[in-house]
Amino acid sequence: MPSVTIVGSCNIDLIFRLERLPQLGESLPALGFEIAAGGKGLNQAVAAARLGAITAMVGAVGQDVFGEMLVKVLAQEGIDHTCVQKDHKEGTGVACPLLDANGSNAIVVATRANGHLSPKAVTAAEAVIARSDIVMLQQEAPADANLAAAKAASRHQTAVMLNAAPARPVTPEMLRLTQVLVLNEVEAAQLSGEDASTREGVLTAAQRLHEQGPAIVVITLGSEGVFFLHQGAAKWAPAFNVKVVDTTGAGDAFCGGLAVALARGKPLPEAVNFANACGALACTVLGAAPSMPTENDVATFLARRRQKRGA
Repeated sequence: MPSVTIVGSCNIDLIFRLERLPQLGESLPALGFEIAAGGKGLNQAVAAARLGAITAMVGAVGQDVFGEMLVKVLAQEGIDHTCVQKDHKEGTGVACPLLDANGSNAIVVATRANGHLSPKAVTAAEAVIARSDIVMLQQEAPADANLAAAKAASRHQTAVMLNAAPARPVTPEMLRLTQVLVLNEVEAAQLSGEDASTREGVLTAAQRLHEQGPAIVVITLGSEGVFFLHQGAAKWAPAFNVKVVDTTGAGDAFCGGLAVALARGKPLPEAVNFANACGALACTVLGAAPSMPTENDVATFLARRRQKRGA
């Protein structure tokens, strides 16, 4: 079985469903409200676990009811949470996604305990990192914690996947320690300094980032699909068309799927196609962590798509 460790954020999502997003100074009645587990780190951990990987989570929650809820979710998903620290000063991270009738979202995040995940806590999880095939990082965790995880992974020849979201600077050292870099066109433009609004710009941005260390650069483009670069070869993979309910967590499902497929030794084009299916399926379910698909979900989805092409 593939083994994946995630170093990242754990949030409670307070989800409001609206007909449309409010304008500045406007109050709107909600069409619905849900509370769900979230945070890019936890979402990606749930995705990896549901896709059949031995999964461990390194993160931080508060000593509050939200923290208890998230630890319970990790346990229910079969995720090793022994390296999730309980912060004595800060509460559990909270996000507030606002969803419109088309499934698009705007999200407000209070980092709280996630911002206190320390390099020391990550180093304490080195034995877990050492026995993993891939360590997944995102930028909702502190930069020094990510760097500590990447250094630990390097000491044990464990691959590092960095999902450079949300957009913020990444140091040259971090890029050198990263084998797989996953980002969207906005993040690609910010990190590379290139205009990634066109296909030519996406290619140039990927090449610039590849030159700084990552062997594989993957740029997700929403409905336009996915671009990926490896060993000088660039390819595009189309997106799957699905009925969108909520796009929250789709990128995390993609990252989890990509990590698990690569950990299984799948060729990159096959791994990207698998990850694409994971992201598409996540868009069809409300919530972040709850929308992460299972291995059977993805297999059924891809089989049906093959049947349609063959019909």
